[in-house]
Amino acid sequence: SYTSSTTLQDTIVNMHGCDSIYRTINIQITGDDLQTETQVLSACESLTFNGITYTQDTLISQIQSNQYGCDSFELITQINIYYNTERTIDTSICEGEVLSINGINYTTEGFYEQLLSTSNGCDSTINIQLTVTPKPHLSFTWSKINERELCIGEEISLHGEGGNNLWWSENDKEIKMTGPDVNIKIYSSLTQVTLYGSNANCEDSIKADITAKNCCNIFLIPNAFTPNNDGINDFYAPILEGWPKRYHLQIFNRYGQKVFQAFNPDVKWNGTFNGKPSDGGAYYYHLDIECSDGSRKVNKGEIILIR
Repeated sequence: SYTSSTTLQDTIVNMHGCDSIYRTINIQITGDDLQTETQVLSACESLTFNGITYTQDTLISQIQSNQYGCDSFELITQINIYYNTERTIDTSICEGEVLSINGINYTTEGFYEQLLSTSNGCDSTINIQLTVTPKPHLSFTWSKINERELCIGEEISLHGEGGNNLWWSENDKEIKMTGPDVNIKIYSSLTQVTLYGSNANCEDSIKADITAKNCCNIFLIPNAFTPNNDGINDFYAPILEGWPKRYHLQIFNRYGQKVFQAFNPDVKWNGTFNGKPSDGGAYYYHLDIECSDGSRKVNKGEIILIR
């Protein structure tokens, strides 16, 4: 057994014992020197190599032999198969907004297609289904019960429209009431009212400034009321124009006993005393108000409680 190259001298003897053939034998042992080379082939969807079509990643080894029949060269081929991609974006925006995808802006409802190339050279298709939801087109009006100029302390009615959902704020403070119709009391000379509306997830708002005078007048003092819970004239209170700086209403029975008093124009007498219905008949009121300019107005008289 030889593991390296060697030269041998060999003599062959004939039948008579004489040397008949002399020969030299060269034994050549080639080393295990296998050279390797790697190549990478890439394609989209499929690749044909040496007459064979590949549709997925494959590693191929090809070995070549030298003149002595030994392995001398190995070619390793890495086949990488990439694939075209397709995805769908189904989205919505509000009217006036912009959808931006890959630097392309969309503002109009419809179906769009973007055909791009990936870093591997394959096609990348993006299907875009865009819905544009209209913003609410809001408007609102306000009104008051009487035709007089609006005074601080008076109530107004607001009516809004243009959105599926509506809500309000007063001077950027949310009013608890929602819907198209609400009533608010004006407490300052300038009140900013905001109407908010939404359609689906799209919102909008509009604002308006409501001005009021600093009035301080006694408009009407009723002379009778009927607290019978029929919803008509069930409470007694003077009707004022505006909101006084100070307010004090007192009501007395015919014996001079105070049966009711209030320090707020919104607080009205319901015709009871100590939780029990008062008798029908004559009562006497005393109204004392002070205006913001310091002037004072005092009024007194008789009222009739009708049972």
